[in-house]
Amino acid sequence: MKRILFLLVTMAAYIAAWAAEPYVVYTTDNTTLTFYYGTKPSGAYSLNAGQSYPEWFYDNPNVTQVVFDPSFAQARPTSTAYWLYGMTKLTTITGINYLNTSNVVFMSYMFGGCQKLTNLNLRGFNTSKARDFQSMFYNCVKLTSLDLSSFNTSGVYFMPEMFYNCSNLTTIIVSDNWSTESTSSEYTNDMFKYCTKLVGGAGTTYDPNHVDMDYAHIDGGPSNPGYLTGVYNLWINGVRVTEANKDGVTGTGISGSVTYEPSTHTLTLDNATIDQRNITDCAISTVYGAPANLKINLVGMNKILANDNTIAINIKESQGFTLCGSGILNCLGALYLDARYHLTNDATMSYIKNCSVYINQILSDDYEECLTIDNADVTTEYLYVGADHNGYEGLKLINCYVAQPQGGYVNNGNIYVGSSSDWWDGHVEIKHSGIPGDVNGDGHVNSGDITALYDYLLNGDTSNLVNGDVDNDDHITSGDITAVYSIMLGS
Repeated sequence: MKRILFLLVTMAAYIAAWAAEPYVVYTTDNTTLTFYYGTKPSGAYSLNAGQSYPEWFYDNPNVTQVVFDPSFAQARPTSTAYWLYGMTKLTTITGINYLNTSNVVFMSYMFGGCQKLTNLNLRGFNTSKARDFQSMFYNCVKLTSLDLSSFNTSGVYFMPEMFYNCSNLTTIIVSDNWSTESTSSEYTNDMFKYCTKLVGGAGTTYDPNHVDMDYAHIDGGPSNPGYLTGVYNLWINGVRVTEANKDGVTGTGISGSVTYEPSTHTLTLDNATIDQRNITDCAISTVYGAPANLKINLVGMNKILANDNTIAINIKESQGFTLCGSGILNCLGALYLDARYHLTNDATMSYIKNCSVYINQILSDDYEECLTIDNADVTTEYLYVGADHNGYEGLKLINCYVAQPQGGYVNNGNIYVGSSSDWWDGHVEIKHSGIPGDVNGDGHVNSGDITALYDYLLNGDTSNLVNGDVDNDDHITSGDITAVYSIMLGS
């Protein structure tokens, strides 16, 4: 009996799930249009397919609000064509983050004619399968900016009148995934017509003689003019770095000089202070697809002010990261390195080189993170970058030694003290050492360094061990004794 009851309950749940579908309803006064996913009630509208008008299109002139219910996140529409077209009184769109566009092919006229809409948050749109953007923002006369940085347009074929008569639009933000390679001028006609206030990231202004795809790219200045503003997956105190602000990033809590050079992926802090204590974002953060081999170059005295136990520098899924320069950084928050499964070669390692930094905490995920500290002074209250794993070396020191804790040394990717099997999780000071082979830190390379290595390898004595990893293989072995002999012999 219990088995039969279980089967009936399971079958009922299956039927309910099978019966669920996306649907759309109006309020009784037709002023609010809401998108749901579930059991479709009588009188509700179904989604359209292809380039056809949706069923609700003919009843929409009084709509002031569109709502995407959280349940709609389960829907996978293939077309959003004409969804909000002609809603001339629409002022508010709520929950658009619940619209999953990963399977959408047709987006033509989606927001066309929304004359009172003043802003659109489309940063979560996945357009990898999209093919048709015709008149997508047609006559959206009150929009002043559009962030299309999540748009991948490599497969889009139709873009005619995409921004037609967006007469107050000043900025269109795109990423490197913006492309017109799949289209041609005949399918981009009047793309920017009457966008008279539009300005590209390098200052290119509207020209009525260039309103189709010839200016539909990131502005390259007089030599390669365009109407679009490029962005990078890099944020400073919540301010996204773009072509327009890269030569001087400003915003709440940012003072001093903060600049970004995209050609070398270099963020320069020049006597800068970034105060993140009163904002919800990190002081410096990247996202997936961050600039490869991001470099933070320190000039002068720099500060990052943060609340206790907060991440100040967040390097997401790092594709190589270096903190370097002749300056100093005092960071009261944490540096978080999230390499995950991308660590395959030197290009994906993290480095702190040739600089002096205080970072409250240095953390990583539990995957194969690698941090090399090379000829730098680093002080932190907590240091963990993952143990030596799958051939990746965790923490590695080059021309540096562990000054605190006393007797501390690097082994198996982390810092240990004495014969303890637990890695050290307290205050750490790493100092640069200008003399390779100076194991005991006396300023010379001689037999005393050989003795210090033997004392450690044979007896576990770390009292004279300052920089024992001479051959930089992240382990202290007989190979380090050989390396010291080679240095003493001048080879």
